[in-house]
Amino acid sequence: MSFNHLRHHRRSIRLPGYDYTQAGVYFVTFVTWQRECLLGEIKTGQVMLSPVGKVVHREWDRLRSRFPSVGLDEFALMPNHIHGIVVIHDPCRGAAVSESDQGREKVPLRPRTTAC
Repeated sequence: MSFNHLRHHRRSIRLPGYDYTQAGVYFVTFVTWQRECLLGEIKTGQVMLSPVGKVVHREWDRLRSRFPSVGLDEFALMPNHIHGIVVIHDPCRGAAVSESDQGREKVPLRPRTTAC
C-alpha cells in the first residue's frame, strides 16, 4: 500500500511556542523516504536488519559518545521507520569530538536560537 497524504494526514503534535532545544525527554520518529523498507525486513516475526539498518542502529548507539549531554532510552527499529526516546540533559554542552570525527569540520544541524 502506497502512502496517500490525504488519507494518512497527521496533524503535528508539537506544542506551539515550545523551545525544543531545551533539556527534556523527547520521543522521536524517523521514517524512510516514501516509507520504503530500507532498514530491514520482517522474517518469522523478527526484524532482520539490512546493511543500512545496521548503520542506523550503530549510529543511534553512537549518539551518546558524540553528544555527552544526550541520553538514550528505548529504541525500536522497524523496516521503514525508527522510534526512540532521547533525553537532553544540557543543551549548551555541545558535541564531543570522537576519534572518527577528528579533523572534520563541525557544522551545526541548525543555528542555535538560545544563548547559553
